Amino acid sequence: MPGPKSITPFIPDKVTGCFDLFTRRPLEHVQRADGTVAHTGLERNLHNADTVVAVVTNGSSSAAAAASNFPRRQVMKLSKGKANPALAGEILERKLKG
Repeated sequence: MPGPKSITPFIPDKVTGCFDLFTRRPLEHVQRADGTVAHTGLERNLHNADTVVAVVTNGSSSAAAAASNFPRRQVMKLSKGKANPALAGEILERKLKG
């Protein structure tokens, strides 16, 4: 996989896709045996905010729901707890829906 690589936390369901939430570009990805997903191709210099990766699965388990909160948790981490979690969630949802 070319380009910068990052890894998600454990995702129990089969991952069917990953994309950069800002650019909507699909990312190359591989779901590892331990349930984490390695993805590459992020263009971190296109936007001044940290890049958020959306992971698409074929399931809807509670663990998958927890994994879907990963972008919101990253926003809270990057803002050092100063962001409004509800507003961050709304913005991320709007971005995901297009």
